[in-house]
Amino acid sequence: MKQRTNFGRRSPLHQISLLQLTLYGMAGTFAVDFSFSMLKIPFTLFSLFYFDPSRIINRGEVWRLPAFPFLHHRTGLDFTSIIWFAFSMLIYQVVIRTLENRVGRYKANLFMLMSWAVLAAYGFFTGNIIDFYPVVLGITALAGLYNPNFTIYFYFFIPVRGLVLGILGMALMVYNGVTGQYQYLLILALLLILNREAVRGFISRKKRNQEFTKKINHGQAPWKERHRCEVCGRTEQDVPDMTFRFCSKCEGSFEYCEDHIQNHQHRTNLITMDRSARTPESIPVPDSDPNGKPEE
Repeated sequence: MKQRTNFGRRSPLHQISLLQLTLYGMAGTFAVDFSFSMLKIPFTLFSLFYFDPSRIINRGEVWRLPAFPFLHHRTGLDFTSIIWFAFSMLIYQVVIRTLENRVGRYKANLFMLMSWAVLAAYGFFTGNIIDFYPVVLGITALAGLYNPNFTIYFYFFIPVRGLVLGILGMALMVYNGVTGQYQYLLILALLLILNREAVRGFISRKKRNQEFTKKINHGQAPWKERHRCEVCGRTEQDVPDMTFRFCSKCEGSFEYCEDHIQNHQHRTNLITMDRSARTPESIPVPDSDPNGKPEE
């Protein structure tokens, strides 16, 4: 009988990925609006669901308040916009996966909900029309800080490291903030407050990499490896900032990197004492003659 590993019910924030739902919502609303544009239908989901404080307060269109995180960024509806939107959603998918693997789904959902509340409060306070793009940009920057060594290929052939993506995301947030869009600075502050360990880890990793390079240059032997992925064989020497974890579903001590902890075939190194197992006496042997020589 299979044992239960969870004692008690887990909260919905542990089970549902709100960031993934925003990704699906953005892709779906963009596809519908593009279809309406091609069919010459004078209606868009963006116009129905975008966050407008005056419409929410004066006209009672309260559905705009919970809907704007799932709405695509305000942009054109031509084929060039389709290409750019598709690659932006691909990047968003990668950084969501990277972030949830590092901080967990609960903390990622908590950041999403708090960001939604901050943006809504800012919109009501200023009366400005806002969207969810500051959160998308903030998650991209945070994923780059947590895992600066992952690589994204823009248009399938331009490699961009996570470190460059994170620095670029934070630079865009600061630039938009100082040019008058203060919601970017609010989301950036919230991001850094909730993920202080990401900044500290980024600084400490940089120091460790410098010390490791100095040891190699001076001919000192590096430290003995303690972690190795069972799938790709990478160790903490190959990727110093990589997180290694043991799989709770594998029977035995099998350790995997963050790229394969959710993507591997479960294994076992335990020897089961099964009565139905074949014994040495039950293994067939070739027939032999009385002289002890096997027949050919």
